[in-house]
Amino acid sequence: MIEPTQTQRSTLAAMGDSLGILTFLAPTVASAGARHLANSARAVADAGGTRLSTLSIDQVLAGPDLPFRAATLDAFADGASALRAWDGWSQDRAATMSDVQVLVLRLNRMVPRVTRTLSRLHRLVRWFVPIDPGREVDAKRVLSPARIHSTPAQLDALMKGDPCEPFFNMNLAKFEGGEAARAAVLKRVYQPSGHKLLALGGHALAGGEVVGTFVGAPGEPLDDAWNDVAIAAWPSREAFRTYLANVEPEVADARKELLERSIQLVCTSADDSVG
Repeated sequence: MIEPTQTQRSTLAAMGDSLGILTFLAPTVASAGARHLANSARAVADAGGTRLSTLSIDQVLAGPDLPFRAATLDAFADGASALRAWDGWSQDRAATMSDVQVLVLRLNRMVPRVTRTLSRLHRLVRWFVPIDPGREVDAKRVLSPARIHSTPAQLDALMKGDPCEPFFNMNLAKFEGGEAARAAVLKRVYQPSGHKLLALGGHALAGGEVVGTFVGAPGEPLDDAWNDVAIAAWPSREAFRTYLANVEPEVADARKELLERSIQLVCTSADDSVG
């Protein structure tokens, strides 16, 4: 599926607040993907939007296999401008994509700015956040169940890469109990996990609440059953392994209690491919 229904178009056009558009792309060939990124970035700019990030999807870290090989995150003043950008590269999209899914977000613009600043002070933050760099990952605690965590095989695939290589972890989360669980997830999962991220030199690249699906059908892996999207910038794969090894038991228990399912994607920056 690469186009919205008429209802999805009308819903997006009626959205008056500022919003984010997270687009997952499955190009027919690699070169088509690069050309599409450049053309879509120009369409976003022509519609008055801002491309916040372009990511290459390198691996599924948690969840099922997906066809998508890239993702873009754009910000718009309203749904009408987002729809103009979408229509601005429709011909190119039809010629280059085999599958597209699009989530609409209410972006949190403050958290990335604050955490990027604090990450520069990670040595100071680490004084207040207990981390044992020699601890081993407890697979029973943080690698199960597969509906919310990486499997051991998925983590092994990540660690087969350069342990010093930075990467982005895109995390899509569906809360057990829906939006009613948001405050509990924030307090019991996101805040303590964010402290560890900062102490290890990482920061939040982007994030926000999922308010709908612009392209996608119910039952597909990336439909609007999601409550939240967060993209964390990790300074290295080894730092991420250290984080997993130091997840507190109460945080691990809270994830299992409060998250119905999760997908995590290992990404690297593809911004250089955008002309």
